[in-house]
Amino acid sequence: MVLGALNTARDRAMVLAMLLGGLRHCEVLGLRPCDLSPGERRVFISEGKGGHQRLIPVPAQYFSAVGDYLDRERGRGH
Repeated sequence: MVLGALNTARDRAMVLAMLLGGLRHCEVLGLRPCDLSPGERRVFISEGKGGHQRLIPVPAQYFSAVGDYLDRERGRGH
């Protein structure tokens, strides 16, 4: 499986955003913490293709991966 080949929690979260939410790589790279709404299970894309904004529903699995990334690689305070 693709996810098993990834080395970091960051990479896993990024790939899950693309696989589960259909985000483009440039959209994933532009995500900020304020763009994530775990309670609503949505991600806000401020500048998508053609400069359009959109809200993307994403399964809880993605937000769990983001939490793992923040805990393991960034420390929650960052």
